[in-house]
Amino acid sequence: MRINATTLLFALACLGLFAWGVERHAFVGDDAYIAFRYADHLAAGIGPVWNPGERVEGYTDFLWVVLLAGAMRIGLSPEVVANGIGIACGAALLVLLLVRASDRWSLAWAAPLALAAGRSFTGWSTGGLESTLFALLVFAGLERFARGSLRASSWLLAFAALTRPEGLLFIAVPGAFLAVDLLRQRRNVSDAAKWAWPWIVAVGAHVFWRRAYYGAWIPNSFHAKVHGAWWDQGLTYLGLFATDYLALPMILLAALAFRNTERRNETRLFGAASAAFLVWVAYAGGDRFEFRFLVFILPLLYAMAGDGLAHLARGKPAARALAALLAVALVGTAFRTHFLPGTDDRSGVAGLARIRDYADRRVAEGRFLRAQIEAGRLPDDLVLAVGGAGAVPWLTRWPTVDRRGINDRTIAAGAPEHRGIVAHELDASADYLASRNVAIFDVFNRIVHEPGAGSRAPREFVHDGRPFSVRVVRAGERELLFVTFLPEAEFRRVFGGLEIVR
Repeated sequence: MRINATTLLFALACLGLFAWGVERHAFVGDDAYIAFRYADHLAAGIGPVWNPGERVEGYTDFLWVVLLAGAMRIGLSPEVVANGIGIACGAALLVLLLVRASDRWSLAWAAPLALAAGRSFTGWSTGGLESTLFALLVFAGLERFARGSLRASSWLLAFAALTRPEGLLFIAVPGAFLAVDLLRQRRNVSDAAKWAWPWIVAVGAHVFWRRAYYGAWIPNSFHAKVHGAWWDQGLTYLGLFATDYLALPMILLAALAFRNTERRNETRLFGAASAAFLVWVAYAGGDRFEFRFLVFILPLLYAMAGDGLAHLARGKPAARALAALLAVALVGTAFRTHFLPGTDDRSGVAGLARIRDYADRRVAEGRFLRAQIEAGRLPDDLVLAVGGAGAVPWLTRWPTVDRRGINDRTIAAGAPEHRGIVAHELDASADYLASRNVAIFDVFNRIVHEPGAGSRAPREFVHDGRPFSVRVVRAGERELLFVTFLPEAEFRRVFGGLEIVR
């Protein structure tokens, strides 16, 4: 990377834009607290479990849980560490794209600028999840492979697979390229072995450990979230991204990258990996959260777009003018996403602001309930059943049934009665909740309410085809609304420290 005034100017602009976006959208999502709970139990010596004594793998980010457990073991806050790692990985990805653009003066600088300019990339560099760590490992692993560093590529992609299961797909794509090269005698068996053994050892060891510890070959959360092909929802998810990002300039430039002979190997690999992942996203129905899955491949797509710009910029004046226009469009369409509504819930896909607001509310609920526990007004061992299985279980530390089955093997073994919200389609049966002695069933996706909420709430809630009484318990200036599966005498004993309204 040649450091000169132009390089420094673009690098500062890119990182400054990234910092502005991070500050504007920073949050910790409710799902992050799932990993925090597993990591906390691991750090405490209980093991990577949701409820002590129940070995269920309700997370899909093993390496992330291990990193957080290490931080928590030495007394660091998981919220701070998770977002610190995420932001650092986001910045590292931008540096990698800056390095790619800096080896020649061209409009390729628009690629890292566009990545830094988008709401999704900056927002999901926070969130408390492993999104940008995974994206960094995938990008670096594929780039190392394209440049011939087979062993480094294998280790990076192995860590990606330990971070998220989709890492196996990003291993399969270069593996297919390597197999073709073997058949065409452009590589030998020694090259294949050099590339294969690190990820086989690392991923294989994790898979066999999972089987020994959890009794399953794949995470329980996969069973709970993926229920076969859901092409229409997946294509809707991708369509929403194309609409928000006005993705035509990106698509055109990424296609033009295939004419850029300078980085042909990278373009083919990045293109194949991106296409394979997009097919998987469409098959699985996308994601509940705004474009989080696409953050995994945005660096690949923008890198290809930058190479397409570099190719155009070397052409005739008309081509250079078109390149300048497309560069402005690439950055501008990404930047505009910061000013789009973010509180909507479109086709089951929640915007960043909606995700942040929901998490903030659940944190407030969890802290309120924790205060009741510490004051002795609520027991510390009552059983909770909740759909948003994140901040409330994390803060109360109650034994918790995840009604969507992500952290519950029995529920995950079921099948959805109909397609609903992606990855949230299962629900616990009434009989199962009763068998678990659930004291608080969070039927309204909100337990703690303002005064008077109980008088406005329905007296019954239908679950699993059966009506159940909505209970109202007053705790200071707040009211708790929920359904219980405890016998009446046990209910009054458990909630005897509060005022039972009904």
